[in-house]
Amino acid sequence: MVAQGTTLAARYRLDTRIGAGGMGEVWRGEDIVLARTVAVKVLLPGRTDDPGFLVRFQGEARAMATINHPGVVDVYDYGIHEVPGAGATAYLVMKFVDGEPLDRLLGRLGSIAPAAAMDLIAQAASAMQAVHDQGIVHRDIKPGNLLVRSDGTLVLTDFGIARSDAASRLTDAGMVLGTAAYCAPEQAEGAPVTPAVDIYALGVVAYECLAGRRPFEGDTPVTVALKHIREMPPPLPQHVPPAIRALVERSLAKDPARRFPSAMAMSTAARQSILGVSPEEVSELQPSHQSGSVRETGWQSVQTGWQGQTVAAGAPGRQEQGSAGAQTGWQEPASAQTGWQGSLAAQQTSGWQGAGTSTSPSPGPAVESVSNGQGRRAAKKPRRKGMLVVMSATAGVVCVGLVALAINGLASAAPNDQHMMPATPSASQSSEPSPTQAAKKRVPNVMGLTPEAAQLQLKKAGLRGTIIPSAGVDESQCTRVVRQNPEARTPWDPKQEVEIVIDACPPQATAAPASPPSLDFPAPPAGKAGERYRLSLAVDGGVEPYAWSLASGSLPQGLTLNPSTGMLSGTPVKAGIYPFTVMVTDNEDASATQAVKLTITPKPTPTPTPTLAPVVKKKVPGVKGMKPDEARTLLIKAGLKVTTTESGDVDHTQCLKVVDQNPAADTMWDVKKPVEIIVASQSCPPSGTPTPTATS
Repeated sequence: MVAQGTTLAARYRLDTRIGAGGMGEVWRGEDIVLARTVAVKVLLPGRTDDPGFLVRFQGEARAMATINHPGVVDVYDYGIHEVPGAGATAYLVMKFVDGEPLDRLLGRLGSIAPAAAMDLIAQAASAMQAVHDQGIVHRDIKPGNLLVRSDGTLVLTDFGIARSDAASRLTDAGMVLGTAAYCAPEQAEGAPVTPAVDIYALGVVAYECLAGRRPFEGDTPVTVALKHIREMPPPLPQHVPPAIRALVERSLAKDPARRFPSAMAMSTAARQSILGVSPEEVSELQPSHQSGSVRETGWQSVQTGWQGQTVAAGAPGRQEQGSAGAQTGWQEPASAQTGWQGSLAAQQTSGWQGAGTSTSPSPGPAVESVSNGQGRRAAKKPRRKGMLVVMSATAGVVCVGLVALAINGLASAAPNDQHMMPATPSASQSSEPSPTQAAKKRVPNVMGLTPEAAQLQLKKAGLRGTIIPSAGVDESQCTRVVRQNPEARTPWDPKQEVEIVIDACPPQATAAPASPPSLDFPAPPAGKAGERYRLSLAVDGGVEPYAWSLASGSLPQGLTLNPSTGMLSGTPVKAGIYPFTVMVTDNEDASATQAVKLTITPKPTPTPTPTLAPVVKKKVPGVKGMKPDEARTLLIKAGLKVTTTESGDVDHTQCLKVVDQNPAADTMWDVKKPVEIIVASQSCPPSGTPTPTATS
C-alpha cells in the first residue's frame, strides 16, 4: 500500500489521499520536476498482477489522453513503479481539479435551482460529446464523477470503466461495471452500450439535481436496475419549468432512440431550457448538422444542433406495459425501430410523447447485430415468465454485475405480478398494435394561447383540435383558449379531436410600465492568462429576455460574451488591461450600458532550477613527514588548496614536520575544498640537548 510521502518515478510525491474506489486510490501530490500540484490515481496492491484490471487502468489513461476538452480532466503521465512493501504499482497522473464532487454538493444543498442545474448539465453534456467523438462511452456518469469548481465550471472525471468500441471487450461474466442508480435500461439488460447510456445517466443526474433525490431507490442494486427497466420516474417538483421538465423526461426515455440523438443536442437543449424553450422547439429551430461517422465505431456524432426525426415505417414496435404508467400518469407509447440491424433511429418526441413515422431513419449510434438473440429487443424470442435476463456471458456492459438474475422467488412474493417485467408475448399474442390501432399522444397545454397557436401546438403533438367559441364571441376579435378537453398531459387518441374553447381576450390592465434595465455590477475580478475565466454579469429591471452585446472596445482574446445569458467566459491568451463597454437590451428595446475594465495578469512562470557547476576533483598526494613548506608546495602543484592546523600533542621528534593530513593520501578531493595538514606547534630542541628519559 502506498503511503503519504511516497515518490513515484522519482518525480510524483503523494501528499494527501483525497479519494478511494474499487480500482485504486486518488492522491493529491506534487510534480517535483515541474513544481505543480497534480492528482495521482494509484492502482490498489495486487491489481497490477491482474491482467484485466491492468488493461482497464491502461485503457483509462489512453481514453483520457485522446480527449481535449476543458470539461474533461487532462492526463499528464502513466507508468508502473516498484514501491517498497507494495510491489509493482501502476499510477496515472492527472491535472489537479480544485473542485467539489457534485454528490457532495447535493449532500449540502439538497437540490439545485433549475437554471443552475441546467447550466451544469449543459457543461457535462458538452464534455460527454467530446468523449463520444473519440468513440468512447463513459458508462459511469454520476454526481461523484462530476467535479464543480468554485466558479461554476464542471469537469468530467473517472474513465475507469470507459468503453472504446475500437478496443476489445473487457467485461467478464460477474464483473461489476457502472452504478445501478444511474444505469440505463438497455445497459442493465446487457445490450451493447452506445452513447445513449451516458445521456440516460446524465438525465438521472439532472433529475437528482432538481428533485433532491434519485428517481429510483431500492435495497439492492438489482432492485434499482429493475426499476430503471420497468418503472417510470415520479414527477418532478412543481417549481420545475415545463421546458426543463421535458428535457429530463426525454433523456430518461426507456427506448434509446427516443432520447437526445447526441450529447451536444442535450447540451444545447439544456441551455435553451433556461430560456423556456422546449427540446422540441429547439429541434425545429436548429438545422441538422452531422459530422459523419467516427472511424473507429461508425457512431454518427453530432457536433452542433440536431434535427429530431422519426423512424422507418413498418418496423416492429414495442409498448411498455405494467402498472407504473397508471400510477404516475405518464405513458411511454410504442416506438418503432429498425429491427436493430445496424443502427438506432433518433425519433423526434415531445417529452414522453411519441411521433409519427417516416420512411427515412435518422442517423443514430451504431450497435451490434442481435440476430443471435442477444440484446434488449431480440425479436419474437419469448422469455420465461418470472425470469429477467440481465445479460449473457457475451453481452456488452454489466450494470449490476450479474450474468443472469433469476427472480422466480420474487414473483411469488409480488402479488399479481405487479412488480414483474411482463413476459415477451408469443407470436399469437403480439404486443404490436393492430393496423387500426394508433398510439395515443399526450395532449399539450394550450391554455391561454391564441386559437392559431393552440392549433400549432396540437399539430406538433400529432393531434387535431376543434375550436368552440364561447357565447357571444366574435372570432375576428382577440381571443384566447379558456378551456380544453381533455386536460393537458392526458393520453389521447389522435383520431379524436381535442376541444379548445375560446373566449374574448381579457381587458389589459393598466399596469405601471416596467422600469428600464440597469447595469451596476462591481468591477470584475482579475484573470490570469492561460487560465479559465468565468463571470456572470447581472442586470436589474427591464423586461426579460435580455440581449447582451459589446457597445465599444473589445474583449481579451479567448473570452466570449454569451448574448443570451450575459456570461463572460473563456481562457484569456495575453495579459493586459482591457477596457470595453457592455450593453444590455430588454424585450422592449430599452437598453443600458456599463464600462468595464478587465485586468488579465501574466501567467506565473516557474522558477528555473539553478544549474550547478560540475565538481572537479584532484588526487591528494601524501605529505606526511614532509616539512610544512614542502607539503604546501606539493599540494598547490596538485591543484588543491591548503590549510594548516598546529597540534601540540606530538612527539618532539616530529618537529617541523607534517604529522597528519585530511583527507588521506590518494583520495579524490574537490578542488574547492582545502586539504588540511597538521604540523607540530612546538619548536625542535637545540642540537646536542640530551633526550629526556623517564625516571622510575
